[in-house]
Amino acid sequence: MNTVHRGLSRAPLLTLLLICAWLPATAAADGAQVSPLALAHQQKALALLGQASASGDSRGMQHALLHALAAQTLPPPDDAGFAPANLGAFLTKQPTAAFALRWRSPSAWLGGSVPALVWSTDGTWLATAGSDGRVRLWDPASGEQRAVLKMDGGRVDALALDHTGTRLAAGSADGRIQLWTLAADGTAPQPLRQWLAHNGPVRSLVFSPDGDRLASGGKDGVVALWNPTTGTATTALMPEAGWVQSLAFAPDGRLLAAGTDRGGVRVWTLEADGAPTARATLDIGRGSARAITVSPDGRWLAAGADDGRVHLWALPDGLDGQSATALFGAPGPKLLALAFDPSGERLATGDMDGRLRLWDLGAELPEPVTLETAGGRVLDVGFDARGERLAATTLHGLRLWGLSGADAPRRLLPTDGHGERVMAVATSPDGALIASGDGDGRLWLWDAATGRELAQLPAGDAPIEALGFAADGRRLAIGDSDGQVRVWDLSAGADQAVVQTTLEGLGRVAALTFTDADTRLVVATGRGSARALDLADGATHTLAPDVGDVEAVAMDRGGRWLALGLKDQLLGLVDLTGGAETADAAPRPALPSIGGRIKALAISDDGRRLAAAMEDGYVRLLDADSGTERARLAGSGDKLASLLFTADGARLIGGRHDGGIVVWDLASGRRLAQLGDDSGRAYALALSADGRVLVSGTADGSVRLWEMPSVTAGQGDPTPAPWRHDGWTWAVALDETGGRLASAGADGRLVVGMADGPGETRRLTGHQGVVSALVANRAGTLLASAGTDGSVRLWDPADGRELARLGALGLPQTGGGSGLAARITGRPETDGASPLAARSAVERWSLALSPDETLLAAGGEDSGILLWDLTGGAEGVKLVTQLSDRRGRLLALAFNGDGTLLAAGAEDGSIRIWETASRAQLMRLETGGGRVLDLAWDPTHGLLAAASQDGRVRIWAPASRTPAATLEAGGGLTRALGITPDGRLLVTGSEDGRLRFWDITGGADAALPLASVDLAAGQVVSLAFSGDGQRLAAGTSDGRARTFDLRPLSLLANGPAPSARAARIEADLLRLWRLAPDGMAFTDEVWPQLAVPQDSAGKNVGQPNKLFGWPN
Repeated sequence: MNTVHRGLSRAPLLTLLLICAWLPATAAADGAQVSPLALAHQQKALALLGQASASGDSRGMQHALLHALAAQTLPPPDDAGFAPANLGAFLTKQPTAAFALRWRSPSAWLGGSVPALVWSTDGTWLATAGSDGRVRLWDPASGEQRAVLKMDGGRVDALALDHTGTRLAAGSADGRIQLWTLAADGTAPQPLRQWLAHNGPVRSLVFSPDGDRLASGGKDGVVALWNPTTGTATTALMPEAGWVQSLAFAPDGRLLAAGTDRGGVRVWTLEADGAPTARATLDIGRGSARAITVSPDGRWLAAGADDGRVHLWALPDGLDGQSATALFGAPGPKLLALAFDPSGERLATGDMDGRLRLWDLGAELPEPVTLETAGGRVLDVGFDARGERLAATTLHGLRLWGLSGADAPRRLLPTDGHGERVMAVATSPDGALIASGDGDGRLWLWDAATGRELAQLPAGDAPIEALGFAADGRRLAIGDSDGQVRVWDLSAGADQAVVQTTLEGLGRVAALTFTDADTRLVVATGRGSARALDLADGATHTLAPDVGDVEAVAMDRGGRWLALGLKDQLLGLVDLTGGAETADAAPRPALPSIGGRIKALAISDDGRRLAAAMEDGYVRLLDADSGTERARLAGSGDKLASLLFTADGARLIGGRHDGGIVVWDLASGRRLAQLGDDSGRAYALALSADGRVLVSGTADGSVRLWEMPSVTAGQGDPTPAPWRHDGWTWAVALDETGGRLASAGADGRLVVGMADGPGETRRLTGHQGVVSALVANRAGTLLASAGTDGSVRLWDPADGRELARLGALGLPQTGGGSGLAARITGRPETDGASPLAARSAVERWSLALSPDETLLAAGGEDSGILLWDLTGGAEGVKLVTQLSDRRGRLLALAFNGDGTLLAAGAEDGSIRIWETASRAQLMRLETGGGRVLDLAWDPTHGLLAAASQDGRVRIWAPASRTPAATLEAGGGLTRALGITPDGRLLVTGSEDGRLRFWDITGGADAALPLASVDLAAGQVVSLAFSGDGQRLAAGTSDGRARTFDLRPLSLLANGPAPSARAARIEADLLRLWRLAPDGMAFTDEVWPQLAVPQDSAGKNVGQPNKLFGWPN
């Protein structure tokens, strides 16, 4: 009999008795002085447990246990400078240390997309900008990495080095510029300063020849000139031609040119005082001027056009007419990169199709020398200071060419690596070798310890789809899509490998493995058949016949079981151990339909479990005998392209379409790790023999190594985001249950999808600029967004339709600053400090939806607050009124719990409160802390919380004009905050990337810090709760949105406590949490699993400390 009510009453009562005995006893037993904060946690734990025991409130009891643990993890009061215990212990900590070796050309050079490069002034090092937000410095002679510079803000698209070679600048996707100083002695570069430069990605950077000015161009259409010493703007120019794609100074610093994305090059003359004067607008036809450059002698300005041709203007006279002085090159792919060599006699061009060309400008009719890159589109090119080497960055890494000597041009560090998708990987039994095969039919052998290439084996032209080492590591089998299998003998070394056996005519080879002490090779094909090859005499045996084309194929490591994803959503399983007599037998009858298309399959080595990755993003775990679904795994964040069981069957690994890796613990169904990447579909997975290293092969042609996580408590990360914005995630929203998540970003898009990751995401576009505010109704059927374009829009998230556009909110045409910049920097602006000030529609808007969902409020520039009536639906929205006292920009809005009051936080540090019925302003609160960056109203107790520019959070009791409490949130600016719907927790998000949880059940003046969670994802920018308060969404400066389970004990389920004593306590709390994750409602089936012995009558006979492991 399942008696939940009995367990509910028994568990809190027993826990209360245990806590009462334990809290004072542990401090005495340890002989430690109890800090005042620890004592406050003890008292709160006892109070909440008493209430939970009386009411059967399982959530309240969990909350109390957090306080109990906090009391035990705080250091004594004589420990100066102690901070609240980090009970969350890094919810998002990745236990997997991915060293992600990107093996491709040349050798250890960076793989993946490399948007920009710059040579040092002496040619001794090279800097590259990565799509991972890092800048790397390399030794071009050896390919060794000298330094890695991290820049928050996402992808780095622009680099520049000054003429002295001592200052390096980088521009990021969120509009910031970072400067580093570079020492001549080779010591590590030091960050100099960082500032917000653009409303959107920085696309181009260039220092003036004298180094006194730094020019930047952005997606916002602004060209800005900066004083790099102070980081202040001296001039802001608007070409009024769309994005600024490229910039170039003339050698004398008197001309500045900008290439735009709407055709044409704008040129300005810079006078001695730096004041710019428009000089010319040069026509290149339709399309973008994605790349421009000026020759070192100042004679020529070159621009690359979308039609593949190069336009040249003689300087300065050629600027008097729009047409180019010279035009060369045949129509072809878009030109993305240009560079003159130091002599000005040669020009390098890179195009969309990956062609890198050298043009001799001294010839009457220049003809190019084409250099093969095999790396996708060429993103940037550059010559070293002597013109002897040419570097090119591509979607798939860096290429380096030597241009001097009789054999020039020649590849330097000539390893070619995979230029195509890696479709198969394998590790040798001793872990020393890694084999990888790609879509071009190329096979590579690598040294697993160093990433050094050992050999390339000729494997044919067909894509390699299967690889396998023999148990002794001396042979390697390769299967391709044309049905050919080769067995290589590696006994003489990787560089001396020879083909031992060849088998043809099998059809596409999907999987293979050595069996029977390496005397036999079992091969599975794409038509569901299986063959055994006797390696001694070359004889073959059919183990399973063709069944026609199948969706997916998997075979266990021992070659005993073959799993087939058949048509009509069916699964088939074949026993391969019967030998030749099974040749005419049909596969085991198909298992029941699993209701979807199968994208990838895996079978455990014991043949008992199947894993099927479905098109909807879920992974289904099935009983291999019956086809019964045993579990459904979510949280991959994307569709899966590959699956792999570990040898012990304890974990399942999935390779995602975006190149990321997911690892699940199958005992609990919990995700142990998610390894982020943007390298394209992860086609292939392989584990080392000891299970400690995972190898993945991806669509961008890279091979990566990952350290596998162990199955221990405290490892995992939050629900992954299936999307990523280009720039900051300015706003997030959840529906009632937290099932659907919406986010808005600096890239002007809204993204809507399932919060737990699986399934497609929908991108909503229409805003022209940053989407800075977002709210959703509880049902998840309506979204409202506001942006820097001044509009408020209503959306149907189901189909992405824009339902209504509510106007520009009195958008000013001029202004001295930007609310968005204020939100980012938290600092006052000065005239000319940012090119944002020159833009007319740049503003940080705020939105709030009343609890009854009848009123929508929007705030912004001096227009104050507009209120719309939503009772008529999206088609019948009515503007009700405008609330304003003309006191500056409004950066935050919040309704109280019953919707009768509306609070607005302003840049002058004030908060104004209006009554929504009468539209009267009731009071004005002064924070004294600078700009109000966010507001939250406790819907239960009426507390109002405000996050200010000084990093503090102030809390007011109802009707009070003086803060009842001021919390030192820590971590710099607190950009976002929220209060759970039940009024129990205040959550803050800061620029140090941490979420902090506070218990406010005792009122504002008794707030207690409960947990701290490091998102390891840049700055926390936005927060939102689901309507039921069970989930929290956070938007961060890396462009992602994450969701978290807010049930109190779930904060413990992902990390170890900070002390051994607390760890002992927490282990049992976690055990309780796993037994009853929805609360402490123990059923009769769960209760006996606890460590309390009971007699036959069900009476507890053990000591209380047996339950929690706490002292008597």
